[in-house]
Amino acid sequence: MGKLESLKSEFKTILKEVTWVNPEFIMSNNGGDETDQALLNEDLEFNAKLKGRHFRYLKKIKLALTKMERGDYGVCEHCECSISETRLKARPTAQACLDCQEEKELFESKCQRPPKRHLSLVC
Repeated sequence: MGKLESLKSEFKTILKEVTWVNPEFIMSNNGGDETDQALLNEDLEFNAKLKGRHFRYLKKIKLALTKMERGDYGVCEHCECSISETRLKARPTAQACLDCQEEKELFESKCQRPPKRHLSLVC
């Protein structure tokens, strides 16, 4: 199976997983004691987080599919160099080459640390 077919298949699978939960149905179930309601609330929160992750990943898959159609799949969005085949096999939705991704993550990690009291860091 080629990259295009593989990403399309993954897109469809995740889309099915995201749409199986119907919060209105769950919310209409008002029976049970406080423990049942607490467990139901935990399930709803978990499903909401899971859906959020799935939707973000679906966006990445959609972008990769669009890039394949345009012919610029595998090109780093930052330096415009080719993304290695190894990286694309490991992460088909990669938008950056390994060097640019590492630089981005390093920058983000520095910006997320609380600033020292005597320094004013601006990222």
